[in-house]
Amino acid sequence: MHNNGKVRYLSERTKTKDSIQSTDQQFVVGQLAASIAHEIRNPLTAIKGFTQLGTQGTPNQHFDVVMLEIEKIEEVINDLLLLANPQISTFEELDLQKVLESSMKC
Repeated sequence: MHNNGKVRYLSERTKTKDSIQSTDQQFVVGQLAASIAHEIRNPLTAIKGFTQLGTQGTPNQHFDVVMLEIEKIEEVINDLLLLANPQISTFEELDLQKVLESSMKC
């Protein structure tokens, strides 16, 4: 019995240690993602602004392509920022029958 308690203690301790390491790694990855996103976003904002100024008065297919690519980069930046600040999900147990009845009334 005494050894069984030690094994259980060590197992719980290992789980706790692994959980802390995982949390620390997630924090570091999040901080890195936020840093990268901000470093990219700052010059991109200037590029986007000057490109928009260049499109005024003279429609040009090349400017449209540049703006489309800038928007794609902005989407990547937003994804990086989501990685940096993960949303905490909460789950709730629902009665499926009530949900269906409620949706049928609408």
